[in-house]
Amino acid sequence: MTKRKSWFEWEGELSSLPGSLYLERWSVLMMSSYTLDGNAREILRLLDDLNAKNAELLESESAKYYVESKFEIHRLLHNFTAAAGALYDHTYRFLDKNYCSNNDCMHCKEKFEEYFKYGALANFVRQLRNYILHRELPRCSITIAFNAYKPESTAYSALDVSELLKWDGWNQKSKNYMQSSGMKIKIHEFTKAYRVTVREFYFWLQSELNEHHEQDLITVAKLRQELDKYYPGRPQSNDEIKVNRT
Repeated sequence: MTKRKSWFEWEGELSSLPGSLYLERWSVLMMSSYTLDGNAREILRLLDDLNAKNAELLESESAKYYVESKFEIHRLLHNFTAAAGALYDHTYRFLDKNYCSNNDCMHCKEKFEEYFKYGALANFVRQLRNYILHRELPRCSITIAFNAYKPESTAYSALDVSELLKWDGWNQKSKNYMQSSGMKIKIHEFTKAYRVTVREFYFWLQSELNEHHEQDLITVAKLRQELDKYYPGRPQSNDEIKVNRT
């Protein structure tokens, strides 16, 4: 009579599979992606709220709200650029260590560089992180714009391009991005655009790597099905749990 495997034996066998090792590595990388996305959501929510309440900025008692908003924008911008820098470094090492040593999935690294090493927007965001690290927090303005044809107004926060360009640490791609943006760079616009870029790339990357590991993932799925027969209601691994990122 065959001895039934213990939970620990099943778990040890499952966790050592190549497919499980890939899923664990991917899960760790996605923690960095989730951190970036969460910081982007926070700053976009704050700026949307600022725009919705822009009339309050015109009231005589608005000084406290105005100052608090500026402090919060600076805090969130710091966190957003820090997360962008960390995600860039983590992804570079993830691809270099696991897929580039023997030319496996080299197209994934090339695509990553196309998006984040050579892209103008990505260069600006990464260089803005260096600006914050080596110079200071950039000066964010809050502007209320009135519509000449409708009784409405909007509020936005922006960075002053001429002030940013006083720093000599920008690379040419970052300078090109700033100079093409006019006198001011709206924080809401570049944060939203960068978030879309990140989501687009990592959705593509996951699809490519899942295809590369297809047989490994099939093996993992089969063993999980076997495990579920003997241990229904088992704790789920990170890749089996869906995280809401709206």
